[in-house]
Amino acid sequence: KGKGKYKKEDYDRKPNPGMILKAESEFNISLENSVLIGDMESDIKAARNAGIKNIIHFKECHDNSEIVRINKDLYQTSSFESISKFLTQKYN
Repeated sequence: KGKGKYKKEDYDRKPNPGMILKAESEFNISLENSVLIGDMESDIKAARNAGIKNIIHFKECHDNSEIVRINKDLYQTSSFESISKFLTQKYN
C-alpha cells in the first residue's frame, strides 16, 4: 500500500493494470508472451488485470528453491536461480 501522497486510488497504481498497459503500448510489449515477477499480492492482481498469462510470485519465506506451478497462470518460488531457469526454458 502506498504511503503519504502515494496512498491514492489511481488506474496506474496496483492492483489496477494501468502502468502495465502503458508499458505494453509504449514499448510494444506482448503481454501474452510476458512474464511478470512480483513479491506482493497487488503485483499478481495487476498482472491478471492486465491479462498476463505467466506470473511468478517470488516469496522469500517460501521454502521452495524450485519453481512450483500453483495454477494456470501462477508460479511460486523463493529462488532467483529457478526464475532464471524458467525464463531460459520458456524463451530459448
